[in-house]
Amino acid sequence: MQSERPYFIGIAGGTASGKTTLCKEIIKQLGVVGDFTMITMDNFYKDLTPEQMEDIANYNFDSPDSLDFDEMHEAVLKLLDYEDVEIPDYDFSINARVKPGVILKASHFILFEGILALHDERLRELMDLKIYVTESSDTRLARRIRRDTTERGRTLENVLFQWHKTVKPSYDEYVHKTMKTADIIVNGNDSNHKAISFIVNNLKMILRQYLESPNHEILKAKADSQKEIKSEKESPEETK
Repeated sequence: MQSERPYFIGIAGGTASGKTTLCKEIIKQLGVVGDFTMITMDNFYKDLTPEQMEDIANYNFDSPDSLDFDEMHEAVLKLLDYEDVEIPDYDFSINARVKPGVILKASHFILFEGILALHDERLRELMDLKIYVTESSDTRLARRIRRDTTERGRTLENVLFQWHKTVKPSYDEYVHKTMKTADIIVNGNDSNHKAISFIVNNLKMILRQYLESPNHEILKAKADSQKEIKSEKESPEETK
């Protein structure tokens, strides 16, 4: 861990492989929920053009072209400099970004999760730990059906069409190949408790080293300073 900045973890894997669940379990077991920032790649989907909206059934949400990696990179750089940041809020029920955006608070641990979290070289180079979550295709499809029909307003027919049309081909072409860049590969099911314990124990050691570091107060002061500067910029000037 570079002592002058937060610890940055990337978690990738196929759709519905268990990435978000893994993130939440790590945060829970580490016991520092208030000192974690979790970024979900889904927030960075690009707005669709009118033409793309008309042909939404054939739009590939699993292609790297559907995501704004430049915007992700800028957001991560700010968080790594202990700055709060506003990221987009994407509504899957209408396939569009909505206002207001989502405010992420700076912290000492950053979790970045998404199917293509390990795709962009700029982001990978910033990561202190890269994790890939793997799960069988049948299990991922079952989870995706349950999620998209209950949370995203999709029909079963639509989910199956999208799976075969874009999701699985994109997994084979873009997502799966990022597994070779990972430091750790874990299963996205209940059998991953040993892997989670290994990750959490290492993060606890990193946290302990940070808290014992002579730079701890300096870094805390830097983070507080960034917040004060941001607050001053947002405060209206007094009328004379």
